[in-house]
Amino acid sequence: MEEKIVKEYIDEGYGFPVMLRNVTLVKIRGVWTPKINYRQLEQNVLRELSSKASRLNGSEVRFIRHCFGKTLQDFAQPLGVSHQAVMRWEKMKDRPTHMEWSTEKDIRLAILRHLHPH
Repeated sequence: MEEKIVKEYIDEGYGFPVMLRNVTLVKIRGVWTPKINYRQLEQNVLRELSSKASRLNGSEVRFIRHCFGKTLQDFAQPLGVSHQAVMRWEKMKDRPTHMEWSTEKDIRLAILRHLHPH
């Protein structure tokens, strides 16, 4: 199997760009594909989102909800918002959601609980 290492690779598989450094690519059926553990990458992306400096955008909220395995309603309920609010946030795609900071803080704390269950 043919392999090469690239200094930078942008993965778009989560609905937003994730910059990866020093990634091994393998050639599969003529297509260069990253040789990475996507479960580990998902955990790393969640960790980065929990502490990013800027506000969460709609695609990131959708990614978080899917990582948690939650429906719109199940994600919304502990945040004290409607599932329609979550739908509005997710429709913002790559733009900030403009949710209340206290709600975003709760989402970021939920990420940390998800990553480090007791």
